[in-house]
Amino acid sequence: MDISKEIFMRQLIILTSILAAACAASAYDAGTYTCPGRGHLPANIYVVKKIAVGGETLPYLELTRHFVGGGNGEVETALMRGFAIESNLRGKTTLSIASVSLELEAGSLKGCSFLPAERK
Repeated sequence: MDISKEIFMRQLIILTSILAAACAASAYDAGTYTCPGRGHLPANIYVVKKIAVGGETLPYLELTRHFVGGGNGEVETALMRGFAIESNLRGKTTLSIASVSLELEAGSLKGCSFLPAERK
């Protein structure tokens, strides 16, 4: 094998390894994560979608969180929607939007149930 073919083969192997790592790094599934509320609060609902934009697949979140607001102890609900920032480190995927971060390990959100999105 001449030197140019050998260089090409090495580059191909490196590129294949990078692509395989990138595909494996996206460790979240589209669907609905339901997490128990604290005390008397309703469950928090986190909907994770995968949306194709310009040939890339981006995480999109719809988060419904409940908390005790004001001085009267009433339950308030916050709804956040938008594309998330995805980071992958040491086998964990973190999806962040606004001041909320969801940390997933092996596709699971600790303490929450999961209902997969319907495939089209």
